[in-house]
Amino acid sequence: MRLTSKLCAQHIGFMFKKHWHVQGKRVARSTGAIEELKAHGIEVKDPEEVIGLKRPFVEFELFKQKPIDTSSYVDCHDFGNDNVLVEGLSQAQIITNSIVVDELPEKISSSIEKTEISSATKQNIHRAILASCVFDAYQEKLPKIKVPGKPMYNLPRIYGIPVNRKCELLISKLLFECEKLAASNISQQNKLVNDAYFEVFLQKNDNLIRLNVKADSLLLSKTTIEPFSGTFEGNVPDIFPMNFTIGLPKIQIPKNELNPFTGIISNYFPHIVFSHFSPEEVTNLYKTPVKTNQLQGRTLLKAFAAAYTKATMMYGNKTKDLEKPLVVQSIHTDGKQFHFGIFQLNTTNLSDSNETKNIWFQTPLFNLYDVCEYQKGQPILDGFNPELFKILNVFYNNS
Repeated sequence: MRLTSKLCAQHIGFMFKKHWHVQGKRVARSTGAIEELKAHGIEVKDPEEVIGLKRPFVEFELFKQKPIDTSSYVDCHDFGNDNVLVEGLSQAQIITNSIVVDELPEKISSSIEKTEISSATKQNIHRAILASCVFDAYQEKLPKIKVPGKPMYNLPRIYGIPVNRKCELLISKLLFECEKLAASNISQQNKLVNDAYFEVFLQKNDNLIRLNVKADSLLLSKTTIEPFSGTFEGNVPDIFPMNFTIGLPKIQIPKNELNPFTGIISNYFPHIVFSHFSPEEVTNLYKTPVKTNQLQGRTLLKAFAAAYTKATMMYGNKTKDLEKPLVVQSIHTDGKQFHFGIFQLNTTNLSDSNETKNIWFQTPLFNLYDVCEYQKGQPILDGFNPELFKILNVFYNNS
């Protein structure tokens, strides 16, 4: 026999079930309303005849989906803000027709060596790092922690400051320290813009490439940086048998370029492009760990997008060698590790046959600190590197 729940004599659930069972068998009694209506000559119809009446369907143009006009759509290879190039810096060189110099120009290097930082400034930078990476009150659930080689481990989620917020706070505080050390005429001609979007279409040989990237922070200046003169040796690498479009998905989109230099900042020049790196958001196409040369290539493309956009505003969309090269500085960081670079745009003609090459100066990756976290309930900052601030300060005052 099947075991059921124990029922008492006055079980309320049983009573309600029996009540609905009995009431469901009731038969509607005649109230005499129908006979009375017929006696007065009023027609009575069956409800099923009225409910089942089919009315003609009226189609409204408002709800009709309009066909999409694809006449302005183009096929192109897309590089987004959340992915990196497969071949990293070498592939970025081919796309931008650039040579790489693994050091900063002599003018910048000598300025860095001459720069001296006072103990008060070092203390302010020390406080800025702690305020951005430890003391900030904003908390959210951080991404899941993965153990390499053991994906089955489900570690507890922790709350903390997200990477993008750390970078944004740290950059603004470091720029504030640079502004205090700079002359008043330099600080007054600079303007900081957050989330500047660039959408650039490049014609490289027979391929159309779209750079859809974002400068998380963009420092603008009323004056352009003087180009660097001299002879710089280097060659554009060859990644044969791979094509330079490897890893760039092909899509069909309308050709609408996005230019942040509009309105009150139309007369400003890009000075420093700041890019944030979060390993959870910026990934390879095949979900493999991002390499150092891929970070360097991302820094290069961000600077190139800003310089190319401004060059097309000044000299038009026709590809040619520029009368006066445009120089844009670029900084890539995850809040701890910094990569500095300077891009000099000499030409907008990216064809392989063009002998005029663009130049990319870069430094190795530097750590601003080794450890910055809470340990046993106390804020700890170890391995603080004040020399990194010298480079940022020289970039800020470069003109």
